[in-house]
Amino acid sequence: RMEEGTPSVFDASKDVATALTANRILDSDSPGTELDSETKMIIFNGFYFRGNWKTPFTLTKDGEKQRFYKSESEKKQVSMMQTSGNFDIGTVPELDAVALELPYEGDQYSMLVLLPNQRDGLSKLTSDITGFSLNRVYKHLVNRPVEILLPKYQIQTISHPEKLLQKYGVSDIFTSDADLSGISSDKLKMGALVQLVNIQIDEGSADANFLTTTL
Repeated sequence: RMEEGTPSVFDASKDVATALTANRILDSDSPGTELDSETKMIIFNGFYFRGNWKTPFTLTKDGEKQRFYKSESEKKQVSMMQTSGNFDIGTVPELDAVALELPYEGDQYSMLVLLPNQRDGLSKLTSDITGFSLNRVYKHLVNRPVEILLPKYQIQTISHPEKLLQKYGVSDIFTSDADLSGISSDKLKMGALVQLVNIQIDEGSADANFLTTTL
């Protein structure tokens, strides 16, 4: 049982969370990670990946920010990076998007970038990609010379998937009917499920870490 006044998941088990995400966990003040005196168990599931680009990027014009469109009406100034070379690229008509594969050193892994053809096409692309086989994307790719311009960015998000799980029928685990006897002799139920994601893309590499915390 956790003591009264414990402020957050990260303060309670910071060493575990740090190890699981290579010291790149989100700010410990992230909302929704608070504990209370009834918390008896915390389960962590973490993932960390870092890959160096096979063909590194350089910042454009000494890092001068350029216009980037989030939608037809929403735009912002961001740092852009560029590179050139032979890459696998192609148009995917079913998604109304262009696909680009960016390999990491060693050629074992790569990042697949999908760029909607329309400035306001991101929401539709996000919807259409659900259930869409990536094998169908790769069939459209052709290796050819390409000049690439991408934003340099970092994304940090926190989400609570409980309602999504309940939507798909996973509900008993959040109630007193939960049967978690396989992991504890105490009468437990899941109080919260917190997912934290951090993605950083820069000239030399891509970093991604993912932490799921179950209370």
